[in-house]
Amino acid sequence: MKKVRKTPPPQTDCTYPQGFDGLAAPIKRRLDPFFIAQGDVPPADVQFAPFKTRHIPRGETWEGRDPFLTDYAGNATWLRQFFQGKPELCHLMGCLVMITRRTAVPSHILDLWFRLWDEEAGFLVEHLDIRWKISAMRTFGAHGRTELERRLGREFFLVTGMMKLADTERSFSGLGPDEPFALGRRKTGPVSLGQSAYTVAMGDLDAHILLQLHETVEALADTDQGTGAALLGSDMLLRINACPKTVFRRLMLLREKLQQNRA
Repeated sequence: MKKVRKTPPPQTDCTYPQGFDGLAAPIKRRLDPFFIAQGDVPPADVQFAPFKTRHIPRGETWEGRDPFLTDYAGNATWLRQFFQGKPELCHLMGCLVMITRRTAVPSHILDLWFRLWDEEAGFLVEHLDIRWKISAMRTFGAHGRTELERRLGREFFLVTGMMKLADTERSFSGLGPDEPFALGRRKTGPVSLGQSAYTVAMGDLDAHILLQLHETVEALADTDQGTGAALLGSDMLLRINACPKTVFRRLMLLREKLQQNRA
């Protein structure tokens, strides 16, 4: 007899009163697969060279959805505005990301995705904006061929997602993302979930988080499959390290101030 799963009652005094089933419900409603007609997407064995030399024109405007196009083709046309000035190969990558966000992804779409990253990772890493690199990582997290590929994609999505949430909430303080807080106004005591606050001057939580990503990148780079995802991950780590607007950089600046004060 099939066990019937009961819907838990709403919780009080919670961030999400309907629980995680309620949190997922509106997302699931947007996951129906696209209708993709023949010719909407290139075949899995398409030659990539022409897509690398053709560019999306700058200033191209979107005139609204054409009722004669399939829902996929209409969305693919809409997506062109985000790749103006970029090679068409970047737009193709974005279209594949869009398809892989839905359920029931066709096998030939995934074949095209992995061939694209196996053969053209260097070109894509050079030309894609960080937004689309993060989106590509999400696709690896959902559909990776190996556990390492899936792990890499999920780890990067979690870390960059939390960075974005933290930076966005922090923006309401009136400080820019490259401005560390002053030392004198800190409120001490437990933080979320009753945890002890991070020891800024001597802590190594930031190192552990980034080194976990680095270890996954290195492990994936040593495999026969996944070198494209590893190259993408390596590029993103370099960008995180070089960016002056991350929580990691702000913590490092605070750490230096604290250590100078102690000295």
